[in-house]
Amino acid sequence: MTRPAHVVAVDLGGTTIKAARYDAHGIAEETLRLPTPSAQGQDAVVAAVVQAATALTRPRVRAVGLCAPGLINTETGVVRYAANVGLRDTPHAAAVAEAVHRPVVLEHDVRAACLAERHFGLGTDVSDLLVVVLGTGLAAGIVSDGRLIRGGSGIAGEFGHI
Repeated sequence: MTRPAHVVAVDLGGTTIKAARYDAHGIAEETLRLPTPSAQGQDAVVAAVVQAATALTRPRVRAVGLCAPGLINTETGVVRYAANVGLRDTPHAAAVAEAVHRPVVLEHDVRAACLAERHFGLGTDVSDLLVVVLGTGLAAGIVSDGRLIRGGSGIAGEFGHI
């Protein structure tokens, strides 16, 4: 009998890195919080994200989802620019994948929140949705006709950068 797959999710925030391992039913089995070491530079931030993902990865974990603020290239897994955490042209997904030996997906943090709201929250019964988040930064996630909008250059909803 095959056991259901689990996932690890890591959210890189301006002040805190939050991570959790979820079972196949979406229940958090274990969580972790670390301070975001922005003042120590880009390498320290990436190392902290890798540490969080590694700490929660177990044999049943099939994949890791990362989210980060700023300008994100979801196709390459690169954080192009995130001012509040000190990242520029950082191969975020590759660094984590190398450490955990699992597939890793990178998404913008607010777009990830928008997708979660669309699939698990109040947005499950709508085809158009706007989620605006004001935290260390300011951004929005947009779903139109049931599809997440990233924009031609991947910065749709990134109010803090336009």
